[in-house]
Order: sequence, then structure tokens, then C-alpha cells
Amino acid sequence: MPHGISDVQKNIKNFWDKRAEKYILDQSHSATNLEENKDLQKIKVELEREKILSFIKFKKTYTCLDLGCGIGIWSEFLSNKVKKVITLSTDKACNPINLYGATKL
Repeated sequence: MPHGISDVQKNIKNFWDKRAEKYILDQSHSATNLEENKDLQKIKVELEREKILSFIKFKKTYTCLDLGCGIGIWSEFLSNKVKKVITLSTDKACNPINLYGATKL
């Protein structure tokens, strides 16, 4: 394969770029949630959050690392539960710094 992005990689990138745009325009509950019905999205996201909170007892002294944070849905959720959330995303368009004005390290 020659250097650069393959057609498959371009298609995947375009798919997620469109999901991020849809999230912003539609005020969706999650860009990665493939459910199109907003009511079902909301239920799914709430159930995911409850499940995570049942496994991990967050403290205000904790620092969380959100790898592959995308647009920062989990980062935003966790930001009021811990001292600091560090995000890492390879997609600059979906970076929480761009969307939420987060502080860049």
C-alpha cells in the first residue's frame, strides 16, 4: 500500500466526522451511539453511565485519563466527579479543546 490514507481509512474517517457533526447539529446524546432515536440514545447513555458509576467510585482527588476521547462525552460527564480529566484524541476536529474550550496541556 502506498503512503497515505487508504480508501477504507478515508471512509472510516468520513463516517466519524459526519457522526461528530450530527452530534453537534442535532444535540445528540452521543456521537458514537449508533442509535438514531434520541429517546433511545438518552436511555442507553444513562444506562452506560449508571454501569460505569457502579464499578468505579470516583473521588474529587482523582485524575482520569480518557483515551480516544473523541468529542469528550465521557470527559464532560467525569469532569464534575474528579479533580482533572486528561483527554487524548488523534482527531483534531473532535477534540474537546475545540468543542468545550478545555485547557490544553
